Amino acid sequence: MKRLSSFIIILGCTGMTSAAAGAERLELVWADSIVVEKLENETVQRLYDNVRMVQGEAFMHCDRAVNWEDRNRARLTGHVVLYDGRHSLEADEVDYDGDRRIETATGNVRVRTGERVLRADWLEYEQETARVRARGNIRLEDLVEGTVLTGRAAGYDRKADYGFVEGDAVLIRADTTAQDTLRISGRKMEAWGGSQQVSVTDSVRILKGGVEGASLFAEYWPDSSRIILSGLPRLHQRGEEMTGDTIVIRLEGAKFAGGMICGRAQIISRDSTAGNTEENTLQGRRIFIEASADTLRRVIVEGEAYSRFRVSEAEDREDRDSPEGINTITGDRLVMTFADNRVTWIRVESSPGLSEGTYTPLDPDKENTDSQ
Repeated sequence: MKRLSSFIIILGCTGMTSAAAGAERLELVWADSIVVEKLENETVQRLYDNVRMVQGEAFMHCDRAVNWEDRNRARLTGHVVLYDGRHSLEADEVDYDGDRRIETATGNVRVRTGERVLRADWLEYEQETARVRARGNIRLEDLVEGTVLTGRAAGYDRKADYGFVEGDAVLIRADTTAQDTLRISGRKMEAWGGSQQVSVTDSVRILKGGVEGASLFAEYWPDSSRIILSGLPRLHQRGEEMTGDTIVIRLEGAKFAGGMICGRAQIISRDSTAGNTEENTLQGRRIFIEASADTLRRVIVEGEAYSRFRVSEAEDREDRDSPEGINTITGDRLVMTFADNRVTWIRVESSPGLSEGTYTPLDPDKENTDSQ
Protein backbone atom coordinates (compact mmCIF):
# COMPACT_ATOMS: atom_id res chain seq x y z
CA MET A 1 0.00 0.00 0.00
CA LYS A 2 2.97 2.27 0.03
CA ARG A 3 2.19 3.50 -3.48
CA LEU A 4 -1.58 3.78 -3.38
CA SER A 5 -1.27 7.53 -3.97
CA SER A 6 0.58 6.87 -7.22
CA PHE A 7 -2.60 5.45 -8.69
CA ILE A 8 -4.44 8.67 -8.05
CA ILE A 9 -1.55 10.74 -9.40
CA ILE A 10 -1.39 8.86 -12.69
CA LEU A 11 -4.86 10.15 -13.53
CA GLY A 12 -3.39 13.64 -13.71
CA CYS A 13 -0.66 12.59 -16.15
CA THR A 14 -2.72 11.56 -19.15
CA GLY A 15 -2.57 14.85 -21.06
CA MET A 16 -0.55 14.48 -24.24
CA THR A 17 0.32 18.17 -24.74
CA SER A 18 1.47 21.03 -22.53
CA ALA A 19 -0.58 24.16 -21.89
CA ALA A 20 1.77 26.20 -24.08
CA ALA A 21 1.17 23.83 -26.96
CA GLY A 22 -2.55 24.62 -26.91
CA ALA A 23 -2.00 27.65 -29.18
CA GLU A 24 -0.34 25.50 -31.83
CA ARG A 25 -2.33 24.04 -34.70
CA LEU A 26 -3.01 20.38 -35.14
CA GLU A 27 -1.02 19.34 -38.18
CA LEU A 28 -1.26 16.38 -40.53
CA VAL A 29 2.07 14.63 -41.09
CA TRP A 30 1.03 11.64 -43.18
CA ALA A 31 -1.88 9.51 -44.40
CA ASP A 32 -1.89 6.87 -47.12
CA SER A 33 -5.15 8.23 -48.45
CA ILE A 34 -6.79 11.67 -48.10
CA VAL A 35 -10.28 12.80 -49.13
CA VAL A 36 -10.99 16.54 -48.81
CA GLU A 37 -14.57 17.74 -48.51
CA LYS A 38 -16.27 21.13 -48.15
CA LEU A 39 -19.18 21.00 -45.74
CA GLU A 40 -21.03 24.22 -44.84
CA ASN A 41 -18.02 26.41 -45.68
CA GLU A 42 -15.78 24.13 -43.65
CA THR A 43 -12.88 22.04 -44.92
CA VAL A 44 -12.95 18.46 -43.72
CA GLN A 45 -10.16 15.94 -44.29
CA ARG A 46 -10.98 12.24 -44.20
CA LEU A 47 -7.76 10.36 -43.61
CA TYR A 48 -7.18 6.64 -44.11
CA ASP A 49 -4.41 4.20 -43.18
CA ASN A 50 -1.18 4.99 -41.37
CA VAL A 51 -2.45 8.40 -40.25
CA ARG A 52 0.05 10.54 -38.33
CA MET A 53 -0.63 13.96 -36.77
CA VAL A 54 1.21 16.28 -34.35
CA GLN A 55 0.52 19.23 -32.08
CA GLY A 56 3.46 20.60 -30.16
CA GLU A 57 5.20 17.68 -28.46
CA ALA A 58 2.28 15.32 -28.99
CA PHE A 59 2.50 12.68 -31.70
CA MET A 60 -0.65 10.84 -32.83
CA HIS A 61 -1.06 7.68 -34.88
CA CYS A 62 -4.23 5.86 -35.95
CA ASP A 63 -5.89 3.90 -38.76
CA ARG A 64 -8.43 6.57 -39.69
CA ALA A 65 -9.24 10.16 -38.81
CA VAL A 66 -11.58 13.03 -39.56
CA ASN A 67 -9.77 16.38 -39.33
CA TRP A 68 -11.71 19.65 -39.08
CA GLU A 69 -8.93 22.08 -39.93
CA ASP A 70 -10.89 25.29 -39.22
CA ARG A 71 -11.90 24.03 -35.79
CA ASN A 72 -8.45 22.61 -34.93
CA ARG A 73 -10.14 19.36 -34.04
CA ALA A 74 -9.85 15.71 -35.08
CA ARG A 75 -11.54 12.41 -34.39
CA LEU A 76 -9.05 9.53 -34.46
CA THR A 77 -10.23 5.93 -34.75
CA GLY A 78 -8.71 2.48 -35.02
CA HIS A 79 -5.65 1.60 -32.91
CA VAL A 80 -5.19 5.19 -31.73
CA VAL A 81 -1.88 6.04 -30.01
CA LEU A 82 -0.96 9.45 -28.55
CA TYR A 83 2.58 9.93 -27.24
CA ASP A 84 4.61 12.89 -25.96
CA GLY A 85 7.80 11.22 -24.72
CA ARG A 86 6.55 10.84 -21.13
CA HIS A 87 3.09 9.35 -21.40
CA SER A 88 1.25 7.21 -23.91
CA LEU A 89 -2.48 6.85 -24.49
CA GLU A 90 -4.08 4.08 -26.51
CA ALA A 91 -7.79 3.74 -27.34
CA ASP A 92 -10.25 2.66 -30.02
CA GLU A 93 -11.27 6.30 -30.55
CA VAL A 94 -10.08 9.73 -29.42
CA ASP A 95 -11.88 13.04 -29.94
CA TYR A 96 -9.06 15.60 -29.88
CA ASP A 97 -9.95 19.30 -29.39
CA GLY A 98 -6.78 21.32 -30.05
CA ASP A 99 -8.28 24.73 -29.12
CA ARG A 100 -9.87 23.73 -25.81
CA ARG A 101 -7.10 21.22 -25.16
CA ILE A 102 -9.52 18.46 -24.25
CA GLU A 103 -9.09 14.86 -25.32
CA THR A 104 -11.82 12.27 -24.93
CA ALA A 105 -10.88 8.61 -25.35
CA THR A 106 -13.31 5.70 -25.62
CA GLY A 107 -12.98 1.95 -25.99
CA ASN A 108 -10.14 -0.05 -24.44
CA VAL A 109 -8.45 3.08 -23.07
CA ARG A 110 -4.92 2.48 -21.81
CA VAL A 111 -2.65 5.18 -20.35
CA ARG A 112 0.91 4.40 -19.35
CA THR A 113 3.28 6.61 -17.34
CA GLY A 114 6.54 4.85 -16.54
CA GLU A 115 5.62 1.62 -14.76
CA ARG A 116 2.04 2.67 -13.98
CA VAL A 117 -0.90 1.80 -16.20
CA LEU A 118 -4.51 3.04 -16.21
CA ARG A 119 -7.24 1.21 -18.10
CA ALA A 120 -10.85 2.36 -18.61
CA ASP A 121 -13.72 2.27 -21.08
CA TRP A 122 -13.93 6.09 -21.29
CA LEU A 123 -11.61 8.93 -20.27
CA GLU A 124 -11.70 12.73 -20.58
CA TYR A 125 -8.77 15.00 -19.82
CA GLU A 126 -8.92 18.83 -19.60
CA GLN A 127 -5.40 20.13 -19.96
CA GLU A 128 -6.12 23.70 -18.77
CA THR A 129 -7.80 22.62 -15.52
CA ALA A 130 -5.73 19.41 -15.16
CA ARG A 131 -8.87 17.46 -14.46
CA VAL A 132 -9.47 13.85 -15.41
CA ARG A 133 -12.64 11.81 -15.49
CA ALA A 134 -12.74 8.12 -16.29
CA ARG A 135 -15.40 5.45 -16.08
CA GLY A 136 -16.10 1.85 -16.94
CA ASN A 137 -13.90 -1.06 -15.79
CA ILE A 138 -11.31 1.15 -14.08
CA ARG A 139 -8.02 -0.64 -13.46
CA LEU A 140 -4.98 1.19 -12.08
CA GLU A 141 -1.84 -0.92 -11.88
CA ASP A 142 1.65 -0.28 -10.50
CA LEU A 143 3.93 -2.78 -12.21
CA VAL A 144 6.76 -2.19 -9.68
CA GLU A 145 4.74 -2.28 -6.44
CA GLY A 146 2.47 -5.11 -7.61
CA THR A 147 -0.65 -3.13 -6.68
CA VAL A 148 -3.98 -3.03 -8.54
CA LEU A 149 -6.91 -0.67 -7.87
CA THR A 150 -10.24 -1.28 -9.59
CA GLY A 151 -13.64 0.44 -9.69
CA ARG A 152 -16.33 1.76 -11.99
CA ALA A 153 -15.37 5.46 -12.08
CA ALA A 154 -12.35 7.63 -11.25
CA GLY A 155 -11.33 11.28 -11.28
CA TYR A 156 -8.43 13.57 -10.48
CA ASP A 157 -8.04 17.33 -9.95
CA ARG A 158 -4.35 18.26 -9.98
CA LYS A 159 -4.90 21.83 -8.74
CA ALA A 160 -6.86 20.57 -5.74
CA ASP A 161 -4.47 17.61 -5.35
CA TYR A 162 -7.48 15.32 -5.03
CA GLY A 163 -8.41 12.03 -6.67
CA PHE A 164 -10.96 9.29 -6.24
CA VAL A 165 -12.03 5.83 -7.40
CA GLU A 166 -15.62 4.80 -6.73
CA GLY A 167 -18.13 2.10 -7.53
CA ASP A 168 -17.09 -0.91 -5.44
CA ALA A 169 -13.46 0.20 -5.36
CA VAL A 170 -10.99 -2.59 -4.59
CA LEU A 171 -7.27 -2.31 -3.81
CA ILE A 172 -5.12 -5.44 -4.04
CA ARG A 173 -1.41 -5.55 -3.23
CA ALA A 174 0.84 -8.61 -3.28
CA ASP A 175 3.86 -8.83 -1.00
CA THR A 176 7.39 -9.13 -2.35
CA THR A 177 7.07 -12.91 -2.75
CA ALA A 178 3.70 -12.58 -4.52
CA GLN A 179 2.47 -15.37 -2.22
CA ASP A 180 0.26 -13.19 -0.03
CA THR A 181 -2.03 -10.27 -0.77
CA LEU A 182 -3.67 -7.35 1.00
CA ARG A 183 -7.20 -6.51 -0.18
CA ILE A 184 -9.13 -3.36 0.77
CA SER A 185 -12.57 -2.62 -0.64
CA GLY A 186 -15.26 0.03 -0.22
CA ARG A 187 -17.77 2.04 -2.20
CA LYS A 188 -15.33 4.94 -2.68
CA MET A 189 -11.61 5.66 -2.18
CA GLU A 190 -10.31 9.24 -2.04
CA ALA A 191 -6.79 10.66 -1.77
CA TRP A 192 -5.53 14.20 -1.25
CA GLY A 193 -2.77 16.27 0.31
CA GLY A 194 1.00 16.01 0.22
CA SER A 195 0.99 12.72 2.10
CA GLN A 196 -1.84 11.42 -0.11
CA GLN A 197 -3.98 10.27 2.79
CA VAL A 198 -6.50 7.75 1.48
CA SER A 199 -10.05 7.63 2.79
CA VAL A 200 -12.37 4.66 2.18
CA THR A 201 -16.09 5.03 2.81
CA ASP A 202 -19.09 2.73 3.06
CA SER A 203 -18.95 -1.05 3.43
CA VAL A 204 -15.19 -1.17 4.06
CA ARG A 205 -13.62 -4.62 3.99
CA ILE A 206 -9.99 -5.57 4.65
CA LEU A 207 -8.55 -9.02 3.97
CA LYS A 208 -4.93 -9.96 4.62
CA GLY A 209 -4.01 -13.59 5.16
CA GLY A 210 -5.52 -14.49 8.52
CA VAL A 211 -6.69 -10.91 9.16
CA GLU A 212 -10.18 -9.82 8.12
CA GLY A 213 -11.67 -6.43 9.00
CA ALA A 214 -14.88 -4.49 8.42
CA SER A 215 -16.10 -0.97 9.20
CA LEU A 216 -18.11 1.94 7.83
CA PHE A 217 -15.02 4.11 7.27
CA ALA A 218 -11.28 3.65 6.93
CA GLU A 219 -8.22 5.83 6.47
CA TYR A 220 -4.82 4.84 5.14
CA TRP A 221 -1.67 6.84 5.93
CA PRO A 222 1.11 5.68 3.58
CA ASP A 223 3.90 7.48 5.45
CA SER A 224 3.29 5.43 8.60
CA SER A 225 1.82 2.30 6.95
CA ARG A 226 -1.31 2.44 9.09
CA ILE A 227 -4.98 1.73 8.47
CA ILE A 228 -7.56 3.30 10.78
CA LEU A 229 -11.00 1.69 10.98
CA SER A 230 -13.95 3.61 12.47
CA GLY A 231 -17.71 3.25 12.49
CA LEU A 232 -18.49 -0.12 14.06
CA PRO A 233 -15.03 -1.54 13.31
CA ARG A 234 -14.46 -5.25 13.66
CA LEU A 235 -11.26 -7.22 13.09
CA HIS A 236 -10.77 -10.99 13.00
CA GLN A 237 -7.25 -12.36 13.38
CA ARG A 238 -6.68 -16.11 13.68
CA GLY A 239 -9.54 -16.83 16.05
CA GLU A 240 -9.56 -13.44 17.79
CA GLU A 241 -12.38 -10.96 17.25
CA MET A 242 -11.40 -7.34 17.99
CA THR A 243 -13.93 -4.52 18.43
CA GLY A 244 -13.93 -0.95 19.71
CA ASP A 245 -14.72 2.62 18.69
CA THR A 246 -11.54 2.82 16.58
CA ILE A 247 -9.07 0.17 15.43
CA VAL A 248 -5.60 1.08 14.16
CA ILE A 249 -3.81 -1.55 12.05
CA ARG A 250 -0.04 -1.31 11.61
CA LEU A 251 1.59 -2.96 8.60
CA GLU A 252 5.11 -3.97 7.68
CA GLY A 253 4.87 -4.23 3.91
CA ALA A 254 1.71 -6.25 3.51
CA LYS A 255 2.10 -8.07 6.86
CA PHE A 256 0.03 -7.41 10.00
CA ALA A 257 2.41 -5.98 12.61
CA GLY A 258 -0.08 -5.08 15.36
CA GLY A 259 -2.05 -1.98 16.21
CA MET A 260 -4.32 -0.39 18.78
CA ILE A 261 -8.00 -0.53 19.80
CA CYS A 262 -9.47 2.61 21.37
CA GLY A 263 -12.78 3.13 23.20
CA ARG A 264 -14.69 0.10 24.49
CA ALA A 265 -11.77 -2.03 23.38
CA GLN A 266 -12.33 -5.76 23.39
CA ILE A 267 -10.70 -8.95 22.12
CA ILE A 268 -12.62 -12.21 22.25
CA SER A 269 -11.24 -15.59 21.25
CA ARG A 270 -12.64 -19.08 21.46
CA ASP A 271 -10.54 -21.83 23.00
CA SER A 272 -10.51 -24.69 20.51
CA THR A 273 -9.62 -27.12 23.29
CA ALA A 274 -12.97 -26.39 24.95
CA GLY A 275 -15.06 -27.51 22.01
CA ASN A 276 -15.81 -23.88 21.12
CA THR A 277 -17.80 -23.39 24.32
CA GLU A 278 -15.33 -21.22 26.25
CA GLU A 279 -14.39 -17.66 25.30
CA ASN A 280 -11.25 -15.81 26.34
CA THR A 281 -11.95 -12.10 26.83
CA LEU A 282 -9.82 -8.96 27.11
CA GLN A 283 -11.45 -5.58 27.77
CA GLY A 284 -10.27 -2.05 28.54
CA ARG A 285 -10.28 1.54 27.37
CA ARG A 286 -7.27 0.84 25.15
CA ILE A 287 -5.62 -2.32 23.90
CA PHE A 288 -2.18 -2.26 22.27
CA ILE A 289 -1.30 -5.21 20.02
CA GLU A 290 2.17 -6.31 18.99
CA ALA A 291 2.46 -8.84 16.18
CA SER A 292 5.04 -10.16 13.77
CA ALA A 293 4.31 -11.66 10.34
CA ASP A 294 0.57 -11.82 11.10
CA THR A 295 1.18 -13.60 14.44
CA LEU A 296 0.14 -12.19 17.84
CA ARG A 297 3.12 -11.64 20.21
CA ARG A 298 2.07 -9.31 23.05
CA VAL A 299 -1.06 -7.46 24.19
CA ILE A 300 -1.25 -4.55 26.64
CA VAL A 301 -4.64 -3.62 28.13
CA GLU A 302 -5.02 -0.21 29.80
CA GLY A 303 -7.86 1.50 31.67
CA GLU A 304 -10.25 -0.69 33.67
CA ALA A 305 -8.44 -3.72 32.28
CA TYR A 306 -10.26 -7.03 32.43
CA SER A 307 -9.09 -10.47 31.40
CA ARG A 308 -10.88 -13.79 31.46
CA PHE A 309 -9.12 -16.77 29.89
CA ARG A 310 -9.05 -20.51 30.13
CA VAL A 311 -6.02 -22.20 31.68
CA SER A 312 -5.55 -25.62 30.07
CA GLU A 313 -3.67 -28.67 31.30
CA ALA A 314 -0.88 -28.23 28.78
CA GLU A 315 2.39 -30.00 29.54
CA ASP A 316 4.33 -26.75 29.83
CA ARG A 317 2.18 -25.35 32.68
CA GLU A 318 4.12 -24.48 35.80
CA ASP A 319 1.23 -25.45 38.09
CA ARG A 320 0.56 -28.88 36.61
CA ASP A 321 -1.05 -30.05 39.85
CA SER A 322 -3.76 -27.41 39.52
CA PRO A 323 -6.93 -28.38 37.66
CA GLU A 324 -7.99 -26.87 34.38
CA GLY A 325 -9.97 -23.69 34.95
CA ILE A 326 -10.87 -20.07 34.24
CA ASN A 327 -8.56 -17.23 35.31
CA THR A 328 -10.20 -13.81 35.76
CA ILE A 329 -8.02 -10.74 36.36
CA THR A 330 -8.83 -7.03 36.70
CA GLY A 331 -6.49 -4.07 37.14
CA ASP A 332 -5.28 -0.77 35.75
CA ARG A 333 -2.95 -2.40 33.24
CA LEU A 334 -2.41 -5.95 32.00
CA VAL A 335 0.53 -7.16 29.92
CA MET A 336 0.15 -10.53 28.21
CA THR A 337 2.52 -12.48 25.96
CA PHE A 338 1.44 -15.09 23.43
CA ALA A 339 2.86 -18.12 21.64
CA ASP A 340 0.83 -19.93 18.99
CA ASN A 341 -1.97 -17.48 19.81
CA ARG A 342 -2.17 -18.75 23.42
CA VAL A 343 -1.33 -16.82 26.60
CA THR A 344 2.06 -17.82 28.00
CA TRP A 345 2.65 -15.05 30.56
CA ILE A 346 0.68 -12.25 32.22
CA ARG A 347 1.64 -9.28 34.42
CA VAL A 348 -0.81 -7.09 36.35
CA GLU A 349 0.08 -3.44 36.98
CA SER A 350 -2.35 -1.59 39.24
CA SER A 351 -2.76 0.72 42.19
CA PRO A 352 -3.05 -1.12 45.51
CA GLY A 353 -6.51 -2.50 46.04
CA LEU A 354 -7.59 -2.03 42.43
CA SER A 355 -6.43 -5.40 41.10
CA GLU A 356 -8.07 -8.73 41.62
CA GLY A 357 -7.47 -12.25 40.37
CA THR A 358 -9.78 -15.24 40.58
CA TYR A 359 -9.10 -18.82 39.48
CA THR A 360 -12.11 -21.12 39.05
CA PRO A 361 -11.57 -24.84 38.32
CA LEU A 362 -13.70 -26.32 35.56
CA ASP A 363 -14.06 -29.53 37.56
CA PRO A 364 -16.87 -28.78 40.06
CA ASP A 365 -15.58 -31.53 42.38
CA LYS A 366 -12.28 -29.68 42.90
CA GLU A 367 -12.18 -26.44 44.87
CA ASN A 368 -9.18 -24.30 44.08
CA THR A 369 -10.37 -20.70 43.98
CA ASP A 370 -7.89 -17.96 44.90
CA SER A 371 -8.31 -14.18 45.03
CA GLN A 372 -5.64 -11.56 45.29
